[in-house]
Amino acid sequence: MRHALKFSVVHHFADDTNLLCINSSLKQLKKHLNIDLKHLSSWLKANKISLNVSKTEILIFRNPKKKINYDLKLKLDGKRLYPTKFVKYLGILIDPHLNWSFHTRTLA
Repeated sequence: MRHALKFSVVHHFADDTNLLCINSSLKQLKKHLNIDLKHLSSWLKANKISLNVSKTEILIFRNPKKKINYDLKLKLDGKRLYPTKFVKYLGILIDPHLNWSFHTRTLA
């Protein structure tokens, strides 16, 4: 799969796969991610691997002072993906600002 993607780095753990794409321009991020999502979909189909798109999550890391005033319009297999407020990864709740307050509140 790593060779199928041009702009993203792949991280695997058990049955979880994560893509990391870095770009300071939201417009370029959208372009690069949509290209890689299309390649990912083709690679999965060619290798007869299914993906539950409804469980796919997008998290955009950013400075808390910066608002996103741009609609990313990311798609995977024709289905729109929307950014989430946090993702659970290896039991840790990660938010877009990496401040951990949401995660620590859930532990109490």
